[in-house]
Amino acid sequence: MRTIYVLYANKPGNPDYLEDIITETTDLKHLEAAKKWAADNGFISLRIHKFRYSQNDFNNMTSAFAGGVVRN
Repeated sequence: MRTIYVLYANKPGNPDYLEDIITETTDLKHLEAAKKWAADNGFISLRIHKFRYSQNDFNNMTSAFAGGVVRN
């Protein structure tokens, strides 16, 4: 199962719901570099979301949108 990391951050003064996506990656070194870049460029409230991709997750998502089920 593959893990995708999404780094969100906010600019000072912006409401919480106006987060920016800084990066999406599977590489932890890239994630650390992106966190440093965001902090160095004035972003605050850094947040990381971990998404673990699996075929079942994809099938559930596509069936919810009437896209059918993908079979291997």
